[in-house]
Amino acid sequence: MLTTLLRHGLSEFLGTLFLVAGIGGATMMAYSNGGGLIEVAAAGGFTLALFTTAFAAYGAQFNPAITIALLFTRRIKTSIAGLHLGAQVAGGIAGAYLLKVLYPIVVFDATRGGGTIISTDVPAVQAWGLEFVGGFLLMFAYYVALIDKRTTRLGGLPVGFAAAVILMMMAPLTGASMNPARTLGPMIASGILEGLVIFATAPLVGAVVAALVYEHVVLDKGTDAAS
Repeated sequence: MLTTLLRHGLSEFLGTLFLVAGIGGATMMAYSNGGGLIEVAAAGGFTLALFTTAFAAYGAQFNPAITIALLFTRRIKTSIAGLHLGAQVAGGIAGAYLLKVLYPIVVFDATRGGGTIISTDVPAVQAWGLEFVGGFLLMFAYYVALIDKRTTRLGGLPVGFAAAVILMMMAPLTGASMNPARTLGPMIASGILEGLVIFATAPLVGAVVAALVYEHVVLDKGTDAAS
């Protein structure tokens, strides 16, 4: 039988891998076949809802921003957080290279591995602000889905729905990363690191702020929330 630590690491690895592959694959298909934003948003939302529900018992974070935010609010042990972070980064890279193997290299290169690209019309400060909002909203949804016991019966639906909405709102502007691991994997596989600082910091800060707001504003004093 698998140990608890191995289950934690494997669930984070697989969840992040398929999140990167799901959104990236939909992005490349949209590029190839003239698809639209709805397909990309649906793929991202469905994948995240599915794996969040499946791996809820082991955290189902798939996102370094969420893991670090939970560390800030003391809802995850440092040792588990470190394991999750390593698995998320590895999963994101593996997902991107899986796409590189499965899709035509011309399409992969044109979409930078189905990753996140900041529009030339969007200044860096504005891009940072958009990704902050994305990280904030996704973290808020995570609390609704997996932390707040008053709403955890909803499973992964709040997270999936939030991701789909954020993709619809922001993908044409920044790629709607919300997740440093989702961006880092395709960046490494494509060899283009443009915007890395924005994608590494903005969702993280947004997630931390959202976690603190949920803890101190939404959760009542003494609320029995899931750990």
